[in-house]
Amino acid sequence: MIGFEVLTLPLDYFGGHRFARRFGLSRQNAAGWLWDRLKGAGIGLALGLLAFEVFYGLLRGTGPLTFPLWAGAAFLGFQILAGRLAPVLLMPVFFKTRPVEDAGLENRLAELARASGANVRGVYQFDLGRKSRTATAALTGLGKTRRILLSDTLLEGFSHEEISVVLAHELAHHGRRHIPKLIAAQAVFGTVVFYGVVFALRAWGPGLGVDRAADPAGLPLALLVLGGAGLLAAPFANSVSRAMERRCDDDALRATKDPGSFISAMRKLSRLNLAEESPPAWVERLFYSHPSISRRIAY
Repeated sequence: MIGFEVLTLPLDYFGGHRFARRFGLSRQNAAGWLWDRLKGAGIGLALGLLAFEVFYGLLRGTGPLTFPLWAGAAFLGFQILAGRLAPVLLMPVFFKTRPVEDAGLENRLAELARASGANVRGVYQFDLGRKSRTATAALTGLGKTRRILLSDTLLEGFSHEEISVVLAHELAHHGRRHIPKLIAAQAVFGTVVFYGVVFALRAWGPGLGVDRAADPAGLPLALLVLGGAGLLAAPFANSVSRAMERRCDDDALRATKDPGSFISAMRKLSRLNLAEESPPAWVERLFYSHPSISRRIAY
């Protein structure tokens, strides 16, 4: 993992920092960007070590037919745990959060959340503006950690009506139970892929000097199967995601009855995030998890 970070650092520096600075997306200096990168890499390394200890512990302790089932269950548990802890443990590593001070906006968004059936534990803002000019809103966490998160850039540059319609879209994901559905689908897909990993280790491992599936020397082959499966599934997953996003746009418009604010919010987000409003159709189908801005505005 450290080797991968070193190899990809130059590309990520130019793509994720230099270009972002050149076109006004990023407000971070190189030292700040590198510090965030190191923190992310440290968290990834710790979680990765834990994940692969569990992975090889299950390979050693179960058979080839039951290992994928146990691994899929562990993957499901990890997703649920990450969803609960991310807002309270991981988010503060990168951003400072505090309750939104605008009582009128807080009440407005809380009422939207209640109308959608979402039980949120507060409306918070985070200091994205010191790092980037981009803007975003999210409904994060699971259970007792569920909260509404708004970037300070969104609060500064968007009206209450525009913020409401953006959040109504996020709340629609809750109303349609998209998050539990996606977690379950990923767990099922992961279980199938783990069967592929076992097959690859048993079929091709001996030719590579890996005499048993639980030999850690087979990790590169396992990662190749896991990564390859994710790459092949990405266009289908993006297609499903775009369908979900279209339904949530529809729900947000029905909840707020304010298409004008929806359109103006989309245009502002497009300008701030330097989005390509009308990408080629094949690019959108392969790589976009949301419908293009032009399609959302036209709808």
